[in-house]
Amino acid sequence: MVYLAMGATGKTWNGVCAVPWLTTYLEGSNGGTWLGGGLWRDRRTLLLNGWEAHTGHVPFTTAALIAEHGAEDLSVLYPRLVRDGWQRIGPCWGEMKERKNTRKYTVDCVGDDGWCIQPSDRHPELRMRYLGYRQHGYTFAFSFPALPELLTEKTQWACYDCLGNLIVAEAGWIKRYSLGGIMRGTPDFACDLNTLEKPAPPTTA
Repeated sequence: MVYLAMGATGKTWNGVCAVPWLTTYLEGSNGGTWLGGGLWRDRRTLLLNGWEAHTGHVPFTTAALIAEHGAEDLSVLYPRLVRDGWQRIGPCWGEMKERKNTRKYTVDCVGDDGWCIQPSDRHPELRMRYLGYRQHGYTFAFSFPALPELLTEKTQWACYDCLGNLIVAEAGWIKRYSLGGIMRGTPDFACDLNTLEKPAPPTTA
């Protein structure tokens, strides 16, 4: 797993680890929160998003990620979508319009044709379009044209996994739908993460 991290003092760095362990065996510094992280182009090639690895030895090659979509998160996300089988619905990427007199920087994307993915002929087509940069960052809307009630405005992310299951993040819940679950409109697995609490600090004798 490749990631950009920030410590308690605000220092940022990039790391690569072998999940479920988070100990890094490849690291590189980062200048703030712009850029960072990367994209696995394939099993043997990691594309670095604006940083250079300077520690560690790994059994794969690294190369620079060519920034084509704003040189930040979208330059990692959009090539990943293509890698995972998403396709553009049309050529229009939308028009960016900044909102005025808002407490936080907000930009709406109007008219994005969006993306679609369909793992098989039996799976309904999942669509995604970019809404813009909102309060919590880059924001997308997800929908099933054939099953419009399955995903709502509360859906924060949705995608098919490698087994053809639908994975949904929504209002603090993680849900997994098999193909049958999609058709029934009920998840096969759901986990409420809203009840998680910060662990108590360890006591000292």
